[in-house]
Amino acid sequence: MVKIFTSQELRILVDGVDDLNKSDLMELIQCFPFENMINVSILNYDSMRLHLKLLIKLSKNDLFYANIQAVKYSLEFTLANLLSLENVPVDDILFNLLELLKYMICKAKTISEFNEDIVRDRERLFDILTLTTKLKIFGKSHVRNCTDILYDLLMINGPLPLKTSRNLAEISEIYKGLKVVYELALICNIVLKKFTISTEVFNVCIQWLLIYGPTFLEEIHEDDTLLELLKAMNEFCTKYSYIKDTEKHQNPNLLEVFEGFIQKLIWSSSEILDSMSSLIYSYNRFSIDLLLLKSLCYIYPVIMVDCLNKTTLLLGDELLIILMKFPHGLSKVYTHHLAQLVWVLKRGDYTLKKHVVCQWLKRDEESELLEKAILQCNVANILLDIIVDCKADELARDKAIEMTHRIKDDVLSKNIAMMIPTMLRYENVLHRLILSNPGMPDNTELAIKICEFMSMVLFLIVDENVLKAACGYCKYLITNLKKENDIVILFCQDMQNIKFLVIKVKYVNDETAAEILRLLKVLILVQKRNHNTIEEKVEVDLSECLVGSPNKVEKCLDLLQIIVTSKDVFIRLDESKIHNIFLNLFQLSKEPTFSGRSFICMTEILKRNGSLAYAYSTNLFIEIQCSLSVDEKSGPEFVMFLEAWMKILKNNVNENMYYVPNKLTIANYIQRAGFICQKNFVAAVYSGENAGVEWCLVPVSWTIKKLRRIMAEQQREAPERELEQQILQIKKQHQLQHQILLQHFQQQQQHLAEQHEQQLRQHLKEFWDRQKQLQEIRQREQLEALRKKEKHEESAVASTEVKQKLQVFLRQRASGVQDAARKLVL
Repeated sequence: MVKIFTSQELRILVDGVDDLNKSDLMELIQCFPFENMINVSILNYDSMRLHLKLLIKLSKNDLFYANIQAVKYSLEFTLANLLSLENVPVDDILFNLLELLKYMICKAKTISEFNEDIVRDRERLFDILTLTTKLKIFGKSHVRNCTDILYDLLMINGPLPLKTSRNLAEISEIYKGLKVVYELALICNIVLKKFTISTEVFNVCIQWLLIYGPTFLEEIHEDDTLLELLKAMNEFCTKYSYIKDTEKHQNPNLLEVFEGFIQKLIWSSSEILDSMSSLIYSYNRFSIDLLLLKSLCYIYPVIMVDCLNKTTLLLGDELLIILMKFPHGLSKVYTHHLAQLVWVLKRGDYTLKKHVVCQWLKRDEESELLEKAILQCNVANILLDIIVDCKADELARDKAIEMTHRIKDDVLSKNIAMMIPTMLRYENVLHRLILSNPGMPDNTELAIKICEFMSMVLFLIVDENVLKAACGYCKYLITNLKKENDIVILFCQDMQNIKFLVIKVKYVNDETAAEILRLLKVLILVQKRNHNTIEEKVEVDLSECLVGSPNKVEKCLDLLQIIVTSKDVFIRLDESKIHNIFLNLFQLSKEPTFSGRSFICMTEILKRNGSLAYAYSTNLFIEIQCSLSVDEKSGPEFVMFLEAWMKILKNNVNENMYYVPNKLTIANYIQRAGFICQKNFVAAVYSGENAGVEWCLVPVSWTIKKLRRIMAEQQREAPERELEQQILQIKKQHQLQHQILLQHFQQQQQHLAEQHEQQLRQHLKEFWDRQKQLQEIRQREQLEALRKKEKHEESAVASTEVKQKLQVFLRQRASGVQDAARKLVL
């Protein structure tokens, strides 16, 4: 049965969706029947409005885009209803549909899978938008949303559909009829950049710009509209210089119009600079209107390259002085143009440079242009000033931190590093500096002091991202200072800080934990290199570190291998937790990526803790592992582990064992490992059938042929065919067990999925019940309020009646008293 929410349910959802926490919102998005929205009739106005309000609120939240299917169903719902609006005279529904489509298209560039769908459907989207603009109810209130959608669709990377020019031409004609200037100028900018002179939309836009452009420049006073018109004319002039040389034969008539327009409106660079000079060097220089100053600051850096001399540079410097007289209106005067950015960074005051860079950092686009301009003008230290400025915009600070990683300026990195020790009292600034890719100072003594400082502040850091960056920076410093003999002793002078790092591994995310493990590994390697002796040791439990992401597990295995294969390092394993580490290594040995290093670590741990050789889990693991096929990569390491295990059993023959592995299984594995790995391994077999756990070792010098002969002599009673049958039987048993485990796992997964679905339904039901209860409570409260109001009015009426009756009674009584008094007088 198709599930469609009632109007009451939708109204409850629309009212309560903003108050939901993250988990409840995720539940709602997962359980809401987006696939059934297509059944909502466009003529059911109330239901359609409620659905659109709910979808608009969801589309503004990033969690909505985590469910890609919900986004796709919502997009199809929107497009289908836009096509159904021909005879529906409800313009607010059209407005909401366009607003919803705008939010989804805008988010498409951040979601690769959804972006690919948008690219494939761009032709259909352009057709639907064209039909939408032709609707009778389409008016000025819908133009802005429609233009935003067009802009996002045109800016998506990839070739445009063939019909795009025709669609834009029709939309532009409709915009002309509506007399919208800003949106038409915006479309002109895009068209002049992306389309050639031979396209229909190019001709439509140019004709509009030629006919109405001069008039609009005189009549329009909105800054945004004027700026878009100026950009369109600037792009128009650029197109003209290109067309004049390469495409003159395609449209000579239009070129004549171009040339007439150029001669009428566009001056030469020298004439424009002369006009600027006459204005700037006048007495009214500091009373220039902001809009005029904005135009001057936009035009000057573009044309200055044509007349670059001392006079032009002095003119620009004077213009910058005037610009600095408007500190509060600077954001209104400045425009985001590359030429203007380079001009300010090269010639402007430091305060102006900082303000302009902050303005650029707040923009999501054109970050590469800003990076190139900063490097070209050698002003990377402005980023450092923004990072440490507590009054700077938070978004600008975050973008500046990201940019320090991309530009990789050595001077900037060194300056950041030198500021770190001075910011101990300013925690937030210190954290931002640590995140800003600090480098290695040229002064070794200063670098050692920074390293010592970082060792003391590590335990004060709570934020995981900052802790990750701090550990990475400490590792970088220690690696570069490894030739300093006492660097590890200096870093580890307070062992409580090292213990803090080890404990912190258990409570942070896997990426931060991996960075901490890298730092500990580097500390041990540098200690071994410099032969440092550290008396105080730190006992660590790495069992929990062997579980998690592959990167974390890999770094933990690296650290564990160094610890178990080294002597006199300042980190050692906790004796009480070694068995847990051993069990986790059993599990890791099953993964091809970690099997070799796992066996190496197990071998070294077994040599130091011989009691593990008699554990039930160890012997069971050995028998199971020997029954499997030989892995060519990890086979030699496992045989080394077997050798260590058998030596322990040989030296302690009286030790009681709860479980004894099968001798044939182990002997057969060693033989197979010798053939596959092409090595002469140590063969281990039982000394006799009833010899208990006594083992004998065959010398390593024996070749594989001798090994085969000895194995045949010791198993004289068991024919070779029987041995092969046993191997096949073991393989079949292993395959059967694998299938059983796989089936069990699939059943368990299915059971968990059903259980999860049931829980989701139960949560949704509870959510609906809770919302209904809240609605009933609100209704009861409203009803009680009405009753109280009625009672109050009734009591007021009754009180008035009583007062009136009392007044009548008092009057009557007063008149009676007067009559009685008169009678007495008479």
